[in-house]
Amino acid sequence: MKKLLVLLVLGFAAQASAQTCPTPGTRRLVPLAYEEKTASTSSQTLTVGTHEAGADSSGWGRAALITVETDSIRWRVSGTPTSASGHLMAAGQAYLLCSHEAIVAFKFIRAASASADAKLFITYFKLQ
Repeated sequence: MKKLLVLLVLGFAAQASAQTCPTPGTRRLVPLAYEEKTASTSSQTLTVGTHEAGADSSGWGRAALITVETDSIRWRVSGTPTSASGHLMAAGQAYLLCSHEAIVAFKFIRAASASADAKLFITYFKLQ
């Protein structure tokens, strides 16, 4: 019974992630644009003109790969992070945003534990 429950949970998790991010073999991520940002003591967003470039009018079907270097940040896609509140992303980590809505809502700030500003590298993708 435990094995069946584990398989059901794993199957549900795989299905849920397939609905939010492209899965191999179904759609391809094609590079669209690139930018670099610096996380400091004020909350920031990604540059609208950069992630809108080359998009279709609906804005659907896009992703952004965000990597952090130098120091840690805090981020949110549902409100504004503070230096002590939000998801913590350490230097060397990466995160894939899998929707236009998440890209537009993404806000970040330097983490309170950071000793210096952090550098973010963002590659935007469209789906084909």
